[in-house]
Amino acid sequence: CAARPPVTAQAMLRISRVPDELEDYAWIRDRLAEYDKAVFGAVALSGATAIVAVVDDVPIAGITMHDRLGWTHIERLWVEPRHRRSGQARRLIAECESRACQQALIGVRVNTTSGHTALNLYLSLGYAIDARWPIITGLGRHIEEISLSKRFPGSIAYQRRLPLL
Repeated sequence: CAARPPVTAQAMLRISRVPDELEDYAWIRDRLAEYDKAVFGAVALSGATAIVAVVDDVPIAGITMHDRLGWTHIERLWVEPRHRRSGQARRLIAECESRACQQALIGVRVNTTSGHTALNLYLSLGYAIDARWPIITGLGRHIEEISLSKRFPGSIAYQRRLPLL
């Protein structure tokens, strides 16, 4: 597993189970629930783990994930607009990767869409594109859903060749 970037003094990380332990950050839980309901028609956060970056007790960024079938799956990544381009997303992804590596998982998986700034972020962090498929949005726009992964060759799960699904 790769070394994590140095921790800066700008934000403390807090690890929580969603939604149970996010009462202090109810607005994050509520925002994620609204997003899930609008996009997926249901709230899908139950049982996820969240890592939240906090400055002066105010959440500025977060990532939610599930561990399944030997992989950590990133569900959501968000950074408040005024804190974007400050390295918070990279820091949260690195923490997610570190957590997956410590648990001896195969690696980390994530889905995003073409044209989304997250795609270039994940590619710059060493994620490889596994699959692409077309989507037509409600506005008639053609975009692609993209599945990416980053494997940890040194992990026990990887060496045992667990299923890639």
